Amino acid sequence: PIGQIYGTFLLAEVDGELVVVDQHTAHERILYEAFLKNSEVTIQPLLIPRQVNLTLAQATLILERLELFAEIGLRIELFGETTFLIREMPMQLAEVDFESFLVGLSEDFSEMDAIKDMDEVRRKIIASMACHAAVRANQTLGLTQIQTLLHDYFSRNTPPTCPHGRPVIIKYPLLELEKQFQRR
Repeated sequence: PIGQIYGTFLLAEVDGELVVVDQHTAHERILYEAFLKNSEVTIQPLLIPRQVNLTLAQATLILERLELFAEIGLRIELFGETTFLIREMPMQLAEVDFESFLVGLSEDFSEMDAIKDMDEVRRKIIASMACHAAVRANQTLGLTQIQTLLHDYFSRNTPPTCPHGRPVIIKYPLLELEKQFQRR
């Protein structure tokens, strides 16, 4: 790693190329793959459940998919008419704003009503989990965090886009840089 610029992009030299990595999309992709495999996810029961209040329409959409949430490590229970308690979650979601997460998912679900493929719905939930849990743009990372993120991304056969299709990495081969500086 070389460092971080604009609080959003990581610079590194990888296999003789200068690479610019979007820290959010790289971390999002790493988390997405881990959540999909469910092998690198540690489920943590909460001593004090997190409470989330939704509208009736949002609550209905979330309630219909509680089994899917449980399959991916999120144990959510209805607590009243429109309130939910998060009882267990993957450790990677410890810092997530669950109200924003569930409101966003309920909006996605209202647009996905025609989708009957539960695997596709499951992937949407996992993509949203990964997005909400990933480091953010304008979040300053230390060198150790940068090294870990880059190592995790490049040590796996990780796709070059986030689950939503945004690019993770841009490469600048040495030959291209030399041309830009009129060295070749």
